[in-house]
Amino acid sequence: MFGVDDKIFDIILINDYQIERMSLVPNISHLDKIFNVNAIKLRRNYNSAAIDDFLIVACVTKKLQIDLSPQHPNDTIEALHQLISNELIILDSQIRGIRLLTEHAIRLKEFVYNIYSKTSDNTITLYLQEKTPIQEAYSRSINSSLTNEDKEYINETLATVKLPFIDQHLDHCHLLYDLSFHELTYSNALLLLITCLEMLFLKKVVQKK
Repeated sequence: MFGVDDKIFDIILINDYQIERMSLVPNISHLDKIFNVNAIKLRRNYNSAAIDDFLIVACVTKKLQIDLSPQHPNDTIEALHQLISNELIILDSQIRGIRLLTEHAIRLKEFVYNIYSKTSDNTITLYLQEKTPIQEAYSRSINSSLTNEDKEYINETLATVKLPFIDQHLDHCHLLYDLSFHELTYSNALLLLITCLEMLFLKKVVQKK
């Protein structure tokens, strides 16, 4: 996670996702193996996500076990891809929800999945290892410090935020608002916010409500 400090570990995510304290030092958390990169590239990609001088980073993780039928390999692959797609949507919606609730520029860079197969004799082997770029990383350290009120509000409200919004117009407004956090150029971010506000408040009174 980019744009966070150590207060992010008090946030309770939903759908069995957790925010874990991990290290960019390879032999501590083994993030080099998880992300399938060498130590130098790991540091280059995620150095600006470090929340302290000890290279501690906040990672969103989820562990789950799934049972797939070996008799139908094509169905198994399709089920895996559908699972990965669904999990990406669930995770992305939570991060966008946190940005919406707190107005803090919290981002992710990559969605990584490591799938292991386990046989009846408990032999475990790496079956699939891939990553989906989200491209929301910061090139420099930007820490959004959450207050106690922020943390309580997120933990109480996050599960009620359903994205995308059912109202199509409101959802388009939110997309512009959310995109403004991805812009490192102040003028571009401001333009997106202004456009969002114009779309919201130029509607008829009934629709605005």
